[in-house]
Amino acid sequence: MKRLIIAVILIIIVAGLCTIEYFLNTGESSSASEALIKAQSLLRDGKTDEATETMQKLRENWDSNVESILIFVSHGKPDAICESLAVAESYLKSREFPEFYAECQRAENELKHFSELEIPTFNNIL
Repeated sequence: MKRLIIAVILIIIVAGLCTIEYFLNTGESSSASEALIKAQSLLRDGKTDEATETMQKLRENWDSNVESILIFVSHGKPDAICESLAVAESYLKSREFPEFYAECQRAENELKHFSELEIPTFNNIL
């Protein structure tokens, strides 16, 4: 009987951790996507300095929160997103705007894919 109680408690803990991980990772990726869209919009409006500031804040925010994401996810996707954000920021600072937009699109696609990987479906669990 004690084993059954311990097993149920462990299942509840694991389910809780998975739920926390899901909301943490999808929330972080959606806020990063929103910041990318905002930076592109600011650049289209001719506000280059504000777009640069937004990208810098986005990259710093992602870098600070990626440590908690890496507790649950392997390094592949978060590191690729870090790299894309850093490259996009460097393109923006060097005023290479077509490359900036292309790198932002790449980062958005990576964030979308990252969010889709976090959805608890049968294929993602296996």
